[in-house]
Amino acid sequence: MNKKNNINNSKGVIIGDNNTQNININKKNNHTKYKGEKENNIIYEYLAPILMKKLGKNKIILIGTISLVLFLFGFFSYLNGVSSIKLISYLPSLNYNWMIYFLIITFIIAVIFLGSLYFFNITQCKKCLNSFAYEEYKLPDVDEIKLHDGHKIITIRYYKCKYCGNEKTENFDEFISNEKKN
Repeated sequence: MNKKNNINNSKGVIIGDNNTQNININKKNNHTKYKGEKENNIIYEYLAPILMKKLGKNKIILIGTISLVLFLFGFFSYLNGVSSIKLISYLPSLNYNWMIYFLIITFIIAVIFLGSLYFFNITQCKKCLNSFAYEEYKLPDVDEIKLHDGHKIITIRYYKCKYCGNEKTENFDEFISNEKKN
């Protein structure tokens, strides 16, 4: 007697950081469902509350925006300076060795301040309005769907307010193409 393996509802193991976790595979619908890992926002979890307490929301917006504008101005001015063609005619041409350091510093400042503002906004409880209130309280559900031109990853994250217990879920969609670049 020939035994056929039924792969329509088989089980597998995730390879990588999560290599001890079992997954359920439903080949009929080209779905793979499993539990993901919690977010790791260590920089923003510790830095954003400190910045918000010391500077306030308005100063964070101001510093982040000014840093971003200075970065963009410096970046395009530097490109005008190193390029034989002037890319943006009304910007000066700057080609100084220290300009690279200026660009790196302004970019880092903009990312830290605007990222902290974003983290403040997404973690503020909608019910009790406490800042930095939402925390991820259980592992996210991940659903991978195989498509003809790639696959789509849908992640559902679960958050709970540490003050009032209000819960919210957020869906994150990502598409990964099968295209190979030459």
